[in-house]
Amino acid sequence: MSSLTQPPSKKVLVWSEEFLGAAGSTPNSQFWSVDTGDGSDRGLPGWGNEELEYYLDSALTLTGSNEGGLCITAQKQPANSPLMAYYGAAQYSSGKMHTDGKVGFKYGYLEVRAKMAPYGGTWPAIWLLGTDLKRGVSWPGCGEIDVMEGLGNEPTMIRGALHALGHFGDDAVTKIEDAKSDLSEEFHTYGVLWLPGSFDWYFDGRHYLSARKEDPGSVAGGWPFDQEFFLILNLAIGGKLGGEVNPALEKSEFFVDYIRHYEVDGVGEVILH
Repeated sequence: MSSLTQPPSKKVLVWSEEFLGAAGSTPNSQFWSVDTGDGSDRGLPGWGNEELEYYLDSALTLTGSNEGGLCITAQKQPANSPLMAYYGAAQYSSGKMHTDGKVGFKYGYLEVRAKMAPYGGTWPAIWLLGTDLKRGVSWPGCGEIDVMEGLGNEPTMIRGALHALGHFGDDAVTKIEDAKSDLSEEFHTYGVLWLPGSFDWYFDGRHYLSARKEDPGSVAGGWPFDQEFFLILNLAIGGKLGGEVNPALEKSEFFVDYIRHYEVDGVGEVILH
């Protein structure tokens, strides 16, 4: 199957989240659940990545705007913060939300319009995990699809990726491209076309990465991408990928305008729980 140089034109919208609502209100609980804390209660202090943030539900709010309706806010905490992380008083608060148990996705074209978070050390991400995770299959065996990961320390770089057994961390199926402009200054679209046995990633309608099940060495430990996945949005701080935090970071915001999922040539579904 050859790569598509442009996102599919013949597609049918089957689900969308436009993040419309009153300023200061919370995301729709019909679709979204919130993670709080630093991961310690799940046996993952620092969420398994040595991250510095402590997630709060109050960091996830609607802006009341027709553009960038969701805002995930990272905030520097005072030295005497009552939020206790695995390393002591939390240095930063932020937000993380997901559709697990509420909205699932399998195949199709997923597109997100977003504006990344500024300042070195920020790590905004749009990603999916396989629901096998809830059936005892640990990460990365459950599969991970990264629609986009942004880094404040590399503000012009675009990242899409797959993670699975044998392909995670530095060995993930991935590509990094230079957008030539700071991704925190404007909204851009990030898309992934997910079909049985194949993936294609797009930035502002331009193709930049492919992955195929039949490619030599592709996901050598198995191909876990023929199941339902759930979507995650978060803004991490520091950690193994986020890197050194800019001391000037007092507040940083990650904006999401919309999320749209399409059926392509009859392939693609959304599972509402």
